[in-house]
Amino acid sequence: MIQKVHDEAAKVMGKDGSPRFSDPDFQIFYYAPTVVFIFGEKDFPWTQVDCGIAVENIALAAEGSESVSVGQQVYLQNRNGQPVPVKVVAKDEKTVTFDANHEMAGKELNFR
Repeated sequence: MIQKVHDEAAKVMGKDGSPRFSDPDFQIFYYAPTVVFIFGEKDFPWTQVDCGIAVENIALAAEGSESVSVGQQVYLQNRNGQPVPVKVVAKDEKTVTFDANHEMAGKELNFR
């Protein structure tokens, strides 16, 4: 299946004259044993966010906490599956600490 997807992609992307696709040793997925395709509804307003969260969770599961860095914003999921933005505030060999406060938390707000 992976080779079939490569072949079809090469037909489309090779039209621009890219020499990669004429190279018989080139494979768009770099001969990966597994490829994950993530799909979402085209007109759903949260599709990009949901797909991004899915990719991020896959990366975190595959890489573990090594793939996050202090200051990075990542998305976790609440019990209803909704995205929750959190910021990585600390990290050591065993623990990653997140701040789930709203970005305006602790700031003085003036309403008129």
